[in-house]
Amino acid sequence: MNWTRLPSLWPLLAVAALLLAGCAYYSYGPRNPPPAPLCDELAQQEESPANIPFETIVRNSGSGDLWESKDPALFVLTSAEDISQIEQYIAPNAAAALKATDFEDAVVLAVFSSWMGSAGWSFCATSITQQQNEVFLHTHLIDSPIHPPSAAFYYHLLQVPRDRLPSGEVTFHLALTRHDYDYTLAQFNEFAEESVVSITRSLP
Repeated sequence: MNWTRLPSLWPLLAVAALLLAGCAYYSYGPRNPPPAPLCDELAQQEESPANIPFETIVRNSGSGDLWESKDPALFVLTSAEDISQIEQYIAPNAAAALKATDFEDAVVLAVFSSWMGSAGWSFCATSITQQQNEVFLHTHLIDSPIHPPSAAFYYHLLQVPRDRLPSGEVTFHLALTRHDYDYTLAQFNEFAEESVVSITRSLP
C-alpha cells in the first residue's frame, strides 16, 4: 500500500460525510422543529354559527400506489351506489363505514389530497360554508418537518345533513390552504386559500 497517498483522500472523505449527514437531516427533519398546526385548532378558528355542520366518517391515509394523482380531488356521494367511485382508494373499514351511512338523510363529501412524495403530512376538512347555491369545503394540507421515507396520500370522508344543503343545482368547491415547512427559516408558511376543485350536483 502506498501510504503517502492517503492524506489526499481525507478532504474527499470529509465532503462525503457532510453530504450524507445533510441527506439524513432533510429526510427526517430538524432536531427541534416548531409544532405543526393542528386540525382541531384550525377548525376552532373557523367556527361560526353560519357554518354547515358535518360529521367525520373517517380521516385516514393510504399508500401512494393506490392514489397517484398530483391534484386534490372531491367526490360528492348522494347514494350507496356512488361509493364505488372511491372504494378502491380507501381502507376496508372506511368503505364499511360509508356503506353504513344513511343516504336518505345525508350527503357524503369525500376529499383527497394530492399524492405526496413522503409521508408525515396532515390533511383535514375544517369547516363548510355556503353562499347561495355554492358550498365551500375548507381544507388544510399541513407539512411536517419530519418525513418518514414513504409516499402517501390522505383523505377525509364526512357526512353532511341533507336538510342543511341547498336544493337544485349545487356547486361544491374544495378550498385548500397549504401550510409548508421552510427548512431555511425553520418555520411554517401559510399560503392563501385557493379553490382547487369544483363539482356540480343536483340535489332534491
